[in-house]
Amino acid sequence: MVKKIVLMIIVTIIFMSILGAIFLGLRPIIIDLLEEFRKNGVLLDEKFDCTGVFVDKRDDNEYTIVQIGDQCWMGENLRYTENECLENEWNSIAPFNACKIHSTDWGKEVLYQWESAMDERKEEGSQGLCPDGWHIPNDDEWTILERYLGLEKKEVNNIYSRGTDQGDQLKDDINWNGTNSSRFTALPTGLRDASGSHYFEDSYGSWWSSSHTDDFKAWRRYLYSEVSTIERGVYSYAHGISVRCVAN
Repeated sequence: MVKKIVLMIIVTIIFMSILGAIFLGLRPIIIDLLEEFRKNGVLLDEKFDCTGVFVDKRDDNEYTIVQIGDQCWMGENLRYTENECLENEWNSIAPFNACKIHSTDWGKEVLYQWESAMDERKEEGSQGLCPDGWHIPNDDEWTILERYLGLEKKEVNNIYSRGTDQGDQLKDDINWNGTNSSRFTALPTGLRDASGSHYFEDSYGSWWSSSHTDDFKAWRRYLYSEVSTIERGVYSYAHGISVRCVAN
């Protein structure tokens, strides 16, 4: 009887030791996940639920998020400005690290020079000014979105107008003239030229990619009120356009 009790104690000790070792091994992972939750309000992993609202804990801006195919996109343009881009001078020569806010019928919008949007990084797929767990889409990630909406493979590397109604699928159906069947909710925020002047509000929208062609130009996507297609081209870092973030 005594032997059985001793044996049970030994087994219990061994079992608890194993559990303790497992916990210690998982502890760094648990801490990382909790820190991710503390910073972003969500746990961004392969089981991330791409629905509802995302809160950027850096400035408490809220963004709708939307699943489009296998990608999770913010359903609104980025509005983060606490990297001092508002204080930076809008230059037509380097550095191109400024941003400007303007008001619209639907709320505040921010247009960024490319280096500002990228947080002065140049690596393709960089987080840029996006919150942790998100990044600025590269040219290929924009292509994945377009292909999901029906753009033919033979057109993906073309420039200027491409596709059929992919632009209309992206455009908002309330504050613009699209169908918004994708729920991307693209809005006509206009652009800022190299001097910082604002043009084409209510008829044009454009978004940076993190893919650049040289030290002065990066790929982008843009939409016009007059056409239903989606346009692809390069743009000078000196111009100001919108930023959309996509989940890692």
